[in-house]
Amino acid sequence: MRDFKLFLKLFDDGCIDNNIVPFDGCYSNNYDCIQGCRNCIKGICQNCLDGFWYQEQTQICIPQCGDSIITLNEECDDGNKIGYDGCYECKYQCSQNCEKCQFGKCLECQVEYQLDFYKIKCIPKCGDDVITSQELFDDGNNIQFDGYHKCLNYCQIECLLCFDNKCYNCQEGWQLQEYQCIQICGDSEQYQIPYQMNNGKCLPICGDNIITPIFEQCDDGNDIPYDGCFQCLYSCSYGCIQCEKDNHCLLCEDQNYILDTQTFQCNLQQQNIETNTEVIINDNDQLIVQCNKNQAFIQNKCVNLCGNGILKSEFEQCDDGNNNGGDGCSALCFQEDSYECNNQENQLSICTFIQTPNFNLILLSDKQNQTKIIELIFSQQVYISSKLNFEQIIEFIILNEIQIAFSLIPFQNITSQLSNPKYKILIQFLEPVANPILKVTIQKYSIFNSYDMELNNNQIQLQLGTPFVLSEATQKRVNQIIQMNDAVIYTTVGIAGFLFLTVFRYLYQNIFIAYFRQFKCR
Repeated sequence: MRDFKLFLKLFDDGCIDNNIVPFDGCYSNNYDCIQGCRNCIKGICQNCLDGFWYQEQTQICIPQCGDSIITLNEECDDGNKIGYDGCYECKYQCSQNCEKCQFGKCLECQVEYQLDFYKIKCIPKCGDDVITSQELFDDGNNIQFDGYHKCLNYCQIECLLCFDNKCYNCQEGWQLQEYQCIQICGDSEQYQIPYQMNNGKCLPICGDNIITPIFEQCDDGNDIPYDGCFQCLYSCSYGCIQCEKDNHCLLCEDQNYILDTQTFQCNLQQQNIETNTEVIINDNDQLIVQCNKNQAFIQNKCVNLCGNGILKSEFEQCDDGNNNGGDGCSALCFQEDSYECNNQENQLSICTFIQTPNFNLILLSDKQNQTKIIELIFSQQVYISSKLNFEQIIEFIILNEIQIAFSLIPFQNITSQLSNPKYKILIQFLEPVANPILKVTIQKYSIFNSYDMELNNNQIQLQLGTPFVLSEATQKRVNQIIQMNDAVIYTTVGIAGFLFLTVFRYLYQNIFIAYFRQFKCR
């Protein structure tokens, strides 16, 4: 019988990449998947997660921009290629004419532009004598009644509430007069006699019984309102809504006034005025009633309009037709917490109680495992502002300051559209620790539900349990023992194989000789 050789090959499913970086194909001498990979075999990715595409040359999963899924190095993804809409090519991008931009929010505009009142976009600086592409004209000033104002015939920039080119509320330092914001005197500008400072302008002296053309319509030598001339402008008497020269009233305000055909003045029909209103009797024995804001003079009374079921957004956040608190709209017509009110101008507000969203952490792995697997989910459908990236608004902290390897894997990423996002958190402890605690914090005012309500609680802590982790020195000793055991096994197998072949050959020879002798004897 011929000699034969026995070859032994041990099964090896390990890898060595000389680093401790997880999710690079090999970690802790074991194959693992790269980031963005769904399934892999021995560190080689077979197919990628949603939002990634596989590049065969480099054998990695690359984020796919434009699929409305924010992954890895993408700052944002709005699913389009429209510029200046907050996100372009998966990078934050501010509106046009922005000089300094951060996370899609403009902090500083170019020289000829300024941020609008809501600090969102850059608008032209009207009054700088420079006509931009968004201005029809620019006469270099902000003077009212000169034919040009705010370059687009809109309300002044000092106006806080504007409807139909009429201002109803001005910024601090400005007065509201005839739907216009007028400057308050006190800017130290000098004037020349016979002019005086009036509302921040050098104007003729009103009240000197001298009518100055262009600047004054009338001058009756006093400052009494509703007497036909007030602040050198024609004005109707109290209660009159249409008059002509010499203060002749043609039409009174409502049924509470009656037109005197002899004096052409509007007189109150009754005199039972509510005591909490401001009542003034002028020199002409005329009764003047001044109600507070958001009040109306009804049946000789100043009545608060809050609670009448007709929303006036200038003064009210909501109006549900009553003055009861705790029903979503307070007694002062403010929207209450945990309620969402459907508001439409001049209509009844409908308020509904809304459950605020929450996020939860679920520990999926055993508490003694060195690698912890945590699931992050939300209690209801939510969305993120299109100018934000989830990885930038969430913070993960292990309260015990130790070395870890961390990774956030999206199963369903949160986008600017309502969805049920889900994430898997992988934490591998690189050194021993007792009872580590994970603290997760999400930035406020960044995630909302379908009713635009933010998270009820933006911070959660989770006890991970004490993991079984060998120290670095112990790991080295264990590796040395494993290597020594491998050497012993290899040596033992080799000796056993040699002995087996030697004994087998000896037995075979003896059997053959015995058989030959027996055959010869016959």
